[in-house]
Amino acid sequence: MRRTVRSLARYWLFALLAAATLTVLTLGWVVASDFRQSADAANGLYDRFGEALDLVDNMLFETGEVRRILLYALHTSDANRQLEYVDQSRSAEGRVRLLLASRSPLFSTEGTRKARESVIVAWREYLQTRDEVIGLILEGELGHAVALDEAVGTGSFNRVREAIAALKASVEADAKAQVDAERARSGSATVRLALIVLSALLLVAMGVYLVNRRASLEVGLRVKSEFLATMSHELRTPLTGVIGITDLLQAAPMPPAERELVRLLRTNATTLLALINNVLDYSRIDAGLVAPVPRRFSPGTAVEEALDSVSEAASRKRLALGYVIDADVPDVIADEDRVKQVLLNLLSNAVKYTAIGEVAIRVSAASERHGSVALTIAVSDTGIGIRKDMQERLFRWFSQVEPAGPQSAGGTGLGLAISDRLSRLLSGSMSVESEYGKGSTFTFVFRAPAAPANRPDWSDLAGVRVLAVVGPGIVGEHILSLLRNGGVQATLHDAGTAPPAGMDAVVVDSNAVGGGLYDRLLRNRAAWGLAGVPLVTVAHMRRAGRHPSAALEHVVPAPVRARALHDALCAATRPWLAVEDASVAESPASVGIQMAVLVVEDNEPNRRVIRLMLDELGLEPDEAACGQDAVDAAARRDYDVILMDVQLPDIDGLEATRRIRASGRAHRPTIIALTANVFESDEARCRAAGMDAYLQKPLRLDALSDALNTVARTLV
Repeated sequence: MRRTVRSLARYWLFALLAAATLTVLTLGWVVASDFRQSADAANGLYDRFGEALDLVDNMLFETGEVRRILLYALHTSDANRQLEYVDQSRSAEGRVRLLLASRSPLFSTEGTRKARESVIVAWREYLQTRDEVIGLILEGELGHAVALDEAVGTGSFNRVREAIAALKASVEADAKAQVDAERARSGSATVRLALIVLSALLLVAMGVYLVNRRASLEVGLRVKSEFLATMSHELRTPLTGVIGITDLLQAAPMPPAERELVRLLRTNATTLLALINNVLDYSRIDAGLVAPVPRRFSPGTAVEEALDSVSEAASRKRLALGYVIDADVPDVIADEDRVKQVLLNLLSNAVKYTAIGEVAIRVSAASERHGSVALTIAVSDTGIGIRKDMQERLFRWFSQVEPAGPQSAGGTGLGLAISDRLSRLLSGSMSVESEYGKGSTFTFVFRAPAAPANRPDWSDLAGVRVLAVVGPGIVGEHILSLLRNGGVQATLHDAGTAPPAGMDAVVVDSNAVGGGLYDRLLRNRAAWGLAGVPLVTVAHMRRAGRHPSAALEHVVPAPVRARALHDALCAATRPWLAVEDASVAESPASVGIQMAVLVVEDNEPNRRVIRLMLDELGLEPDEAACGQDAVDAAARRDYDVILMDVQLPDIDGLEATRRIRASGRAHRPTIIALTANVFESDEARCRAAGMDAYLQKPLRLDALSDALNTVARTLV
């Protein structure tokens, strides 16, 4: 069989060489014919060139004859001889006229046509002077004729000779250019023949090279994919424990101060995860391995979560953070993780390069055909700005435009480049407007199918009248937009004069105008009739201890979340409807029924975190540390759910799943993959191995709860 394959390969090689040889011979004959045609064309050019030069030389001679005979007439006093010379001059003029009327092929170019017209014009001017001289001669005014010829005729005739000389030079230049072009064409034919022969000789070698190159690229891509998968697993696995623990802590009752510390811990862990994802995404995008995973989400929720990630860094620099979302912005069906990744990159840069002022997000939507919308997210800052000559470098890999030296903010130079690529992946675009020293606005636009907006229900606050004591800037805009979009009757007040009566609550930004509005409100609260009106304070982390704690009746941390503001207003104005205190987080709903669960995870800290998550959901799991232990455990007990890590030390999770499915047991457990890999193709591999669902690390408590509740509904 192998000999047959080699024989077929040799046959095709000989056939390819024969075809190449035939091609060379055919093209050689074509080039030889081209050589012959070039030689004939060159000979024809030389003939026409000689004919044109002869015509110009005759023109020069005959015009000289006209002039010479006239001079004879001017230098004799014999009347008969003068008449004879006049007749000879006019005869020579007729020959010049015939020469000027000639249409030589080499007079067809623009340059020679203009030169010939110059000769005709100069000759006509000379003839006019000559005829006047002849008239004076025939009238016997020889002295006047000589004077006229010397004053006008000599110069006029010199211009004729100069024009004829220019015509000759133009003819020679055009003839030379045409000959050179023909020679160049002939030379290029030789070059083409050489290239054809070389191309034919390299044809077979190129085919072999391309086959080998393709194999090499496939191997390189496979190695790169394996490296990315390994690095993703090794970097993201420890974060499963960190983020999982913060999820568990947030679900437990604790004082507000400790809850804030847990929130900051989780924010920093999320930021670290985002940095790891940036580095991995660079390699994935570079390899063409990124595909969007669309699902329905609320742009407002995505914006609030992105703002949470940068709130600590913004607070350290005393920057105001806020957002304004138009009331008509719907939910969309798109890749929420990618949208938040772009938002986080833009917000991180805005906070990094802003020393004073604010960072603002504004979201709007424009309806398009077939139920889609173009969602526009603009991130503005009051930072250092970007020079015009540097803006084109913004979206290049590893390119940074911040100042060098001590003002440098650091970074990898990947965030904007990745954001630009992701915006295109989401059928959108990225643009920037900036003025150096005054700030920047990055605008991210993407298109997606629209869905009805799923906003928080503020109907329990219908009819509530709120006095909003906020300053200019994004925080004030943010608070007012939340109140008005929720249907609350909000009245803007600057705390400079007594407010209108009948307010149900006061919402005050403690940082507005440097805290001045807040201080004035506290001093005049009783005088303005607001002593009995509940106060909802928007508290900024860096100013939390500035005001008396007694004044902080209801606190909403900045940046303000819509749900937090709603709950604070409920507690202030509708205490009988108030939600659970913000110091106690709402735990995820339990699964509802008891299920037999097996956790397969080789990393002991992560295994413990998953067990604690399951305890929080009311489940008591069994555990296995390797793939073979999982296969053995599934053979001993009928599990409802198996949480299967994909990368295990002995046999991986995919092989363990195949063996469980092939065991022949009547009971079929739901197997959910747990993986830190980054490729969209990993989910397809998991399902091909027999897994039913897919959860990506770091594992989230709410995601685990949703997956288990889905299984529970199938068991009822």
